[in-house]
Amino acid sequence: MANQLQNSQYINGEWVSRPVDVYEIMARAQQKEAKELREPETTQRPRIPRLGILSRTLFDSPYVKFILPANIRHKKLNDVVFIGEDSVHLKEVRGNGSLRPITSKHDVGSQILAARVFGRTRKDEKMLDHGLVWQRKDVHAHRRSASGEEVDALPAEIIVLTLSSRYLMFLWARQALSGRVDFCHKTVRLPSGTSSFDRPGALLAIDPRCRAIAVAASEGQFVLYATKDLETWRDGLRSGCDDVPITDERILPIQGRAMFMEFLSPGLGKDDNHVILVFVIAHAGRLKVTCYDWDARCDLATVTARVERVAVDLEDHTPSLLVPLSRTPDFLLVCDRHITTCTQVLSGTIKQYRVNIASNDLTPLRSGDGTKQPRWVQWKRVARNDEYPYESFYIAREDGKVLYIDVSDHSRMPVLYDAGQFSHPVDQAFASLDVDAGPLNRLQPDVLVAAGTTSDGCLSKIGSWVCEGYNLPYLTNNEIALVETIPNWIPISDLVVTRLAGLRYPFERERDSIFISNGRAPHGSISELRRGVRALVDDYSGGMKGCTGLSVLDHGCEASEIDGRQVMQSYAVLLVNLPPESLLLRISRTHEGWDVEQISDESPQGSTDVLSHVTMSACTLSDRLAVQITQTEARILSRPMLRKVNAYQFPTALLSAATSKDAKHIAVASREGTQPTLRVLLVNDDGSLSSSDPLPLACDPTCLELILIDGVTHVFVGLSNASVLVFTIHSSGLRLMCERDLQGRGLRAVCDSAVLLCEGTQRVIACGARNGMLIWLRLSVSPSGIEIASAECVRMGNTSVKITCSATNPSTALAACDADFCLIRCPRNETSNVGIMSIWFEEGEKRHYQQAPISAWHQLPFGIEDEHVDGGLGGLLFAVSGDRLLLAKLDHETGFPYPRGCPWSKAIPRKLITNATPQKMAYSDKLRKLIVATTEPKEERGPPNGYRSVRASLQLLHVAEHEVEIKQEADTEAKNPLLVAEFPLKSYERVSSIFEWIVTDHKNRPHHFIYVATSITVASGQDTGRRLFLQIADDSKFVLKKEKVYNGPVRCMALYDDMHLVTIFGTTMVLEEYEKENMKWSKRAHVDLPSPSVHLSISKPFLYVSTSGHSHLCYQYVPADPVIGRPPDFVQVFTDSRQRNTAHHCVIPLAIPAETSNSALEEAPREANDDLDRMEIDTPVATLSSQLAPLTTEATIVLIADKTCQLSALLHPPDHSARYLRSDASTLFEATLPRSVTRLQRGQIRPPWRRPTNNQAYPGILVDDVIGSCSDGTVYAFSILDENATKLLKLIQNLIQIRNSREEMNRRSVVERKSESGKGKTSALSMLLQGSSSPAAPSLSSSSTTNSNAKRAVVKLRDVDPDKERPHTRGYHVDGDSILRFFDGDVLGELDRLADLLGSDAEREVGERLVQLAMDMGIVDNLSGAGSEGERMALVAVGRWMSEVLQDPL
Repeated sequence: MANQLQNSQYINGEWVSRPVDVYEIMARAQQKEAKELREPETTQRPRIPRLGILSRTLFDSPYVKFILPANIRHKKLNDVVFIGEDSVHLKEVRGNGSLRPITSKHDVGSQILAARVFGRTRKDEKMLDHGLVWQRKDVHAHRRSASGEEVDALPAEIIVLTLSSRYLMFLWARQALSGRVDFCHKTVRLPSGTSSFDRPGALLAIDPRCRAIAVAASEGQFVLYATKDLETWRDGLRSGCDDVPITDERILPIQGRAMFMEFLSPGLGKDDNHVILVFVIAHAGRLKVTCYDWDARCDLATVTARVERVAVDLEDHTPSLLVPLSRTPDFLLVCDRHITTCTQVLSGTIKQYRVNIASNDLTPLRSGDGTKQPRWVQWKRVARNDEYPYESFYIAREDGKVLYIDVSDHSRMPVLYDAGQFSHPVDQAFASLDVDAGPLNRLQPDVLVAAGTTSDGCLSKIGSWVCEGYNLPYLTNNEIALVETIPNWIPISDLVVTRLAGLRYPFERERDSIFISNGRAPHGSISELRRGVRALVDDYSGGMKGCTGLSVLDHGCEASEIDGRQVMQSYAVLLVNLPPESLLLRISRTHEGWDVEQISDESPQGSTDVLSHVTMSACTLSDRLAVQITQTEARILSRPMLRKVNAYQFPTALLSAATSKDAKHIAVASREGTQPTLRVLLVNDDGSLSSSDPLPLACDPTCLELILIDGVTHVFVGLSNASVLVFTIHSSGLRLMCERDLQGRGLRAVCDSAVLLCEGTQRVIACGARNGMLIWLRLSVSPSGIEIASAECVRMGNTSVKITCSATNPSTALAACDADFCLIRCPRNETSNVGIMSIWFEEGEKRHYQQAPISAWHQLPFGIEDEHVDGGLGGLLFAVSGDRLLLAKLDHETGFPYPRGCPWSKAIPRKLITNATPQKMAYSDKLRKLIVATTEPKEERGPPNGYRSVRASLQLLHVAEHEVEIKQEADTEAKNPLLVAEFPLKSYERVSSIFEWIVTDHKNRPHHFIYVATSITVASGQDTGRRLFLQIADDSKFVLKKEKVYNGPVRCMALYDDMHLVTIFGTTMVLEEYEKENMKWSKRAHVDLPSPSVHLSISKPFLYVSTSGHSHLCYQYVPADPVIGRPPDFVQVFTDSRQRNTAHHCVIPLAIPAETSNSALEEAPREANDDLDRMEIDTPVATLSSQLAPLTTEATIVLIADKTCQLSALLHPPDHSARYLRSDASTLFEATLPRSVTRLQRGQIRPPWRRPTNNQAYPGILVDDVIGSCSDGTVYAFSILDENATKLLKLIQNLIQIRNSREEMNRRSVVERKSESGKGKTSALSMLLQGSSSPAAPSLSSSSTTNSNAKRAVVKLRDVDPDKERPHTRGYHVDGDSILRFFDGDVLGELDRLADLLGSDAEREVGERLVQLAMDMGIVDNLSGAGSEGERMALVAVGRWMSEVLQDPL
């Protein structure tokens, strides 16, 4: 038995157990023939590349949660703070009521729950001369200064925020003398809770006298903080006591669900130490009031509940707002249909006085939006003089209705007035702004600002400006008038990145455009997202086709009589060069608008001595003289009548001429025989001219400009041999100072125009070349002369670059190339580059305006007359766009100093109105139009038995304005001018896919069709779908050719090729083939999906499907093989390694360079939730290298976005039939973003000046054209990095994170709980609640400067080296926003910060590691033996590479 084994044998149809002897088995084996043993066939294991992803924010979310007017910089600066979901934006209210962005804070780190202002209410001086008309110069005298009194002093007000990370944040801004603005903050840890309901932070209230702060949870508990006033806190900061204004805290329980919490006023001049806190709670099905009060001179242990859970009337059981009064300890409860005044709160018996809202004010503005009465969402107190016997408020309703309320000190009944309505819905982001500081503020109108929810917001005024007077009609002076529109593009439902192919020249650009569908009916739109400088068009005139130049010969102001009084009006005389002649236009700003008229012999102004020939150059020379130069004559003219003073006849026709308003010289170039010459004319004070001797030139001049370098006039000459010369003017003629050849590296730049840019010590000549290059020459100015230190260039387009200097700022210039019009900014220092920003013209309410190329322009400077005239012409830009002469002003040209660091470039969306809610869209290259699927709620029957339906339709929209037909029938209703055609769908029908299909028939005739996939809910849990086959008829109307109905929703549809169509309905994916002979689709293959699909994309022969419950699936379509009898089928290639709730995906083919291939990982990176490596367990480690095959240079990844804020990349296996591969694909990287990406697209959105000059990719960047959008309006740009680039950027990001965590202003404060632990001691409970004993407690980043005396530990290489981190996929994400914030958006301009990162805090090995990574990438040469100079060169090279990689793509 010891030598026997049990063996299973198959006998008589069943398995039985039989004993077998071991020796018998061995003997039987010896008798068999010997066979050769062969190794099992194995497939070589491919290398998996180690890639990373770089994320940058293209457009921040425009969502605004709160708007708080607060002077958080200085008491003389009118600041307003826009608070988003997790960001803070500081803006300044300008004199005309418009808003100017100052700075933003995007590193709050968590969701903002509540926000209030901590600070005393500002009191203005009484204005005694009320009712008088103020002159503009007097208004400017009262405007605030841009500099603070002390750099380290606290401002007049502080913003207090509660965060979802359990922090109470005190936030303010600090403005340096240079104009730079930084945010500063202090934080205090909030107590924890057992759930999100009893965690403090949902409600926040601040005592109006800054004696206490209350933070409450939704239910269960609240925290009281005793505070010191701002002056005491400010004195403590000056003396070095860096803490928060909190002196004591106490946690108190509360029963019920807190709806409102506010501090009440004890009354004017009554019991100044009495603090009253009131709660409105929902308890036991009733609305009740709880009130606490205490003496501010005592600690919080004396806080008692004076009134506890006192019920209010049943009519007030659902209030929308609680409004505390400032003169009495009373408050208002604003309900849907009435307003109740609650008095005698502290007595325990609350008295209520109710006022009904007028019935005409209760009517909803949009009855189809819902069946319930719209709710009142926000209130704001309005500042009035102390003698005014009322407290004044504005309350706003969610549909845009606004009421004005006056509450008397003696009467219990508020007085209600209809203030008007906004044109868009309103949420809590509603406020009343102060336009001016001091007594002038009381004379200005009430300015209301409201951010849009699903449409644009607006800034409006009620009343007239102080300069307009008060003798205006009642309606004009007492209605809501629009001042400025606040752009908004949320929510985003779809994203399309397209080149707009087919748009006729000159509207087509060399880059893709970003289109999003956003908004809700009736404010839905398709927005083209753009970034740049806004130029707001005030007026325009036509007839400018063929214009080649604009010049201003005279401008100023003159007295005119309007309505019986003398007023000053601005005017400008514009010389328009229209070959073969020149026209003279007089443009004046009247009381009713703009007046443009041509000056001729018959005009009221009379004739002038301006020549009508083609003008080569013209300008104003002084307050009395102007000059005009033609090919044969230079004429000096007297202002303002433009009479001839003197003239100079040229012996030969001029080649070019140059004038300047800042110089008293004229430079001209001509040809004497065959010799080009240059000469200078001096213009004397009396208008006489004297000429210098001609100077011969080597070849014909192509550019001639007069520039002033440090007050000395120089002549800049560009020659046709691609060289430039700089001459200085002296008594004996011209003297050459420097010259430079502009050809090399295959480029030959012939200069056509040039300007001088000056900022600080920087002197740069910006040249526009004929080949589309912008060249900037850095000048080195010394007492011995001028030298061109360096020359750099960037491509702006394919045509000649025309550039002129800005008349308002010596550091900026205006340039045009192709269809782009740009603002050029001088480099900040020796290492930074010029800044180039697009200029986009906006034409008031015409939001779809698309500008044509700018052929000529001229800008007026600021003058003394701008302070005397309301609406002066200072900074006015005349621009010829196509056939129009535009009169516009750049958004930042206001006449006031623009603080350094303020963002000039901002989002400027161009909107195509749909008047409905857009859901899906596609751009048709054939039609050159957008196809948009929309829905719109419509009221089918009015109340009382009313109901509504949601109508769905397809719209065909124009993309460009020049395609819109202006003419309309007189008896037809005015409709959307962009709408071409509309096709109605079934009610409640939703469109999931739209694409166009062009097929040729048997006669090779092309036919264009549009396919639409839809779904509709017919019953609870039962959906059906349709596939629509549409065509656009000759009269631009939709024609339904065929439809197919499915028994499930058609979720996705796409073309496999021209003859195959893939449709997913329900959970079934079907491929159909088009039969030309029968003209029908025939089913070829199908497969059942594990869950419904959300997105389908095809890269033949693979089909990539994202599902709602089973992440991503990849199939391969295998055609039929008649030889072996195999039918067509879908074969699954791979799946995801984990289940994700996917939202979208994007398939990206990669071409990995050879050097990146060699450095790839030998195994797949470890996922965050996977503890096993992607290798076979039985494979010995020593034999891995022998089984690894060389990495191919071609790879495909699938970028997947899910609904949990994750962005992941799956590697498409190159050989899915290999035995060792599992069915799941390897995850290359995972990025955790602040919000979920809902759409992914690819497109080259970069303008030419944002691309590499040699049209090659930046080192380390494999893909740089991925765009992702989020539903909250955020748009990201993603780049795929190779291994070395990922490590380099990750190393810098790790250094920045450590630096931010060590910021002195970033440390939390611990509150001394005097009421429980005694004075001067901190209880253990307080430390535990605030988390101060935990060293790993999270901290928030701050942009404030660090304390230079603080001791810091040296950063070790192991702390920041990406190779030392745990190798999971989430380590391969680089947050470009955090890096750019550290460098203030300009890496080259702040290169010293990079040196500081590697110098003061880090050990030397960190810098060596960074240099080594840069050498591996090829951006730095071998620096062995180079010393400190080599390290400096390496930092400059790394900084230059980072600035190119991290720069704004737009």
